[in-house]
Amino acid sequence: MKKGQGMNNLKLQGGLVFSLALVLLLYLSAVPAFAVDDTDDVQVSVSIPPIVILTLDKESINWLSSQIGINDYNTGYTLVTKNVNCNIKSNTNWILTVHGSSQYFNETSPWQKPVGDIEWQDGGPGFNTLLWNDPGTIPVAEGGPQDGSDPDTDVQVGFHILLDWDDDVAGYYEYSDVVFTLSNT
Repeated sequence: MKKGQGMNNLKLQGGLVFSLALVLLLYLSAVPAFAVDDTDDVQVSVSIPPIVILTLDKESINWLSSQIGINDYNTGYTLVTKNVNCNIKSNTNWILTVHGSSQYFNETSPWQKPVGDIEWQDGGPGFNTLLWNDPGTIPVAEGGPQDGSDPDTDVQVGFHILLDWDDDVAGYYEYSDVVFTLSNT
């Protein structure tokens, strides 16, 4: 290397470094400033299943606490002394049905009294025959949040039992297969 050439290389390198620093400074001053803070969205998902809960007032199921008399036979039925209260809690539309799960009253009855001799009423006019092994044919009640129903709903179901002078001989009759079903729709 010649005398003084190393010094020129240093000056050249120093000038080059200075020039690069100056170009970088000018570039950074021309580029708009970026914020350090940043936002982003996060999606939160949850699947809420339809929930329906049916609670029956068990005390009201002792149907025949009154005596059946001549007037009951003459009118063809006896009213059950107390309604069955069905309490419904639901976060979705629902339907309440009732049916019998056996065709006849208990086997120790004096004769095979059919389940159709039990009729139910949902508070409206008239009674409906309790069908056996056919749930959902006639809804007892329907409701849910979409129709503005209270999510905690009470439905009163009344019953009466048909009587017939020819068929209903004296004796103990029991039917323990009345099934209430609450379903989401």
